[in-house]
Amino acid sequence: SDITDEVDTEGYKPTKVSVAILDAADDDDAIDISFGGARWPRSNINARYAIYYHDNGGDAADDELVSVIDFGKNIVSSDGTFVLSESTLRIRNGS
Repeated sequence: SDITDEVDTEGYKPTKVSVAILDAADDDDAIDISFGGARWPRSNINARYAIYYHDNGGDAADDELVSVIDFGKNIVSSDGTFVLSESTLRIRNGS
């Protein structure tokens, strides 16, 4: 519920994607968090961030933020396909 300025345009609707947390296969001191991708065809989107959150199925105030992806600049689709690619974040134990 704290997220503001969500895209509100033709061709966009919030999309459920997978998020998986796994032990890193090649590193005992790390975990990998895999974020699913999404596509919005024939859309007009101008976005700087992507938000991943856990939908608890009730009030938005009960949802939990998982990750914010900063694209580093605004990404635009003009009557084209806006693509959020799958990505993986590795977190390593600092000890």
